[in-house]
Amino acid sequence: MSYEVKISVSGFTGHNSNYFPKGFKEKLTDSIAKAKESKEWSEYFKTMDQGLGWMAGRRYQDNERVALVIMGEMQSAVSQSLGIDRYSQNEDKQPLIEMRCLAYANNLDIDTTNEWIFKALDYSGSCDHWYTYEKDWS
Repeated sequence: MSYEVKISVSGFTGHNSNYFPKGFKEKLTDSIAKAKESKEWSEYFKTMDQGLGWMAGRRYQDNERVALVIMGEMQSAVSQSLGIDRYSQNEDKQPLIEMRCLAYANNLDIDTTNEWIFKALDYSGSCDHWYTYEKDWS
């Protein structure tokens, strides 16, 4: 069985904050702010189709919300790496998910952190666009 955690962001924000190290959300929020100012994000940002499916709106601007998206998706990805459904409420599995989430979060390197951040920012900008204009399409 492979325990690889696959980075994917689809907006799932539900997570158990006990599954992450104390102060993780705050540290992640600071990392998001720094990432937005980085040369790497600036280069990535240039590839975005501004106005054609992406915009820097409320969801993108809210670094704490972006952090919550990452944490929800990270918990989900860890669960799935263990062969456990992301929506599982099986109490017997929760200690394993918690232990693995804590280990994963404590051992994130900067490249992996930035990959999570960039995907979450991309997702957030896409949502900002679609939710802004959805009434125009109805």
